[in-house]
Amino acid sequence: MFDIGFTEIILIAVVGLVVIGPKRLPETIRFLGYWLGKIKRSVHGARQEMEREFGLDEIRRELYNEELLGRMEDERKQIEQRLSSPSTPVDEPTPASHQIPNEEDFIDDGPSEPQPPAEAAIDSNPASNNESTPETTPDKTP
Repeated sequence: MFDIGFTEIILIAVVGLVVIGPKRLPETIRFLGYWLGKIKRSVHGARQEMEREFGLDEIRRELYNEELLGRMEDERKQIEQRLSSPSTPVDEPTPASHQIPNEEDFIDDGPSEPQPPAEAAIDSNPASNNESTPETTPDKTP
């Protein structure tokens, strides 16, 4: 509202101290603060009353709603345009990145330890791959 800096406030305080005096300065500041607060409240109340009377809130809401409807209409036109001229043929399979995930993909069974690949179960040393040791032999079930 007012562009008053720190130096201007100090200057006003010094002039007030000299003109009014140190005894009456606190009382004068309290009096001015009271009346400034009262004026601010009355101006704020009058402004709210005028806004209510003119229906500015309703006008703002209507403008906002019209803007939203315009955006929605633009989006609808863009979607219709995309649907009417597809960029990929209908027979072409959907890429994996665009497929809808299954419900099982979202189920979390808790922390699981990573399983080693099947090749890791076979030792690289052929002498240690005896069929007599079941720990290192791969599962040969049909």
